[in-house]
Parts: sequence; C-alpha cells; structure tokens
Amino acid sequence: MAAGCLAGAALSYGLAAVTARWLPTLELTATGVDVALVSLVLISVSPVGATVPMIRLRRIDPVEAFRP
Repeated sequence: MAAGCLAGAALSYGLAAVTARWLPTLELTATGVDVALVSLVLISVSPVGATVPMIRLRRIDPVEAFRP
C-alpha cells in the first residue's frame, strides 16, 4: 500500500509539471502535507472497503462463491 501511495505521489507531481507546461494560467500546488493527508485518508478508508465484501462473503457457502 505504501508503494502505491509513493507511486501516486510521483505521478501526481509529474502530471502537475506537464499540466503547468500546457496550461500556464492554471496553478497547481501540492505540498508534502497534502500528499500525506490524502495518503492517510486512503489508507484509513481501504480497510472499510475491504471489510464490507468480507462480511457479505461470510454469509454464503464457499462452494457457491466460486461457482460460475
């Protein structure tokens, strides 16, 4: 998960540089605090997003879960 956050941060800085070149009137600023805050929110929300399907899968028979 940390690797994904780092890759996303690197891509966002690269995309901001490309956008600044093509649209010089549009000012995009992203500080380290912004990146850390977004990473913290995503890391804290992802367990909730994984828990909901797990709870639903506990209710059915494992054989039915893998049946096409």
